[in-house]
Amino acid sequence: MSTDRSPRFFLVCIACVAAFHAQAQATELRLGSASLSLSLDSELDYCLTSLSREGGSDAPLAIPTAQRSLSPWLIRVRRGNGRYADLVAGDAGVVSHSRKAQPIAVHWRDVTSRGMGGALQVTMTVRLDGTSGKSRWRLQVDGDIAGVLWWVEFPRVFGVRGKGNGRLAMPHYWGRLLRDPIGLRARRSLTYPSPGSMQFMAFWQEAEGAVPPSPPELGVAESGWLAGVGTSPGLYWARSLED
Repeated sequence: MSTDRSPRFFLVCIACVAAFHAQAQATELRLGSASLSLSLDSELDYCLTSLSREGGSDAPLAIPTAQRSLSPWLIRVRRGNGRYADLVAGDAGVVSHSRKAQPIAVHWRDVTSRGMGGALQVTMTVRLDGTSGKSRWRLQVDGDIAGVLWWVEFPRVFGVRGKGNGRLAMPHYWGRLLRDPIGLRARRSLTYPSPGSMQFMAFWQEAEGAVPPSPPELGVAESGWLAGVGTSPGLYWARSLED
């Protein structure tokens, strides 16, 4: 038996190892413009890890290390037996990403769970919207599974820091305004169509130093919508959870 080994074989192996190492180190994906920049980390399920506006320094998010999954999406499937199965990024068989200048596209293939027939193919696309200071997030779900696509949570953002000026409009019956929802550190969810009258919540932050609208007095605005007051953009639900 010949023990002679080709030097070319070793050169190829070294090149492969070097390429793999370089790819493993390139875990941060960044998008940036004059008005907004953000970062995703492939080692953390491609979750959003930092965000900054108008050319300022990066504002890293307080990513909870104890979180079971940092998946930027959660897909709930209702099986034929009536039970539910939650799928996240960690349930994918193959994960990859692609990008040019922008957008960033992340592909999760063969997303499934134990005992579930079939699999899903999930693609997340993130891009910056010109000079508007906004980012656009899109999730595409394809595939064939033994069940019904019941709901999708997307995009999921972890570790948001609050300054006490946040507002959350919740479609709780006729609507509730929750002040400083981040500071309360409580998960808020509603079931549609009752008590949730709509299938969305709206979050915004008051401008620095602005005086937020006072909670409506009892009998003045019990429920319903009021036009934007002060620095509050658009519309907000009139009844506050502080009432």
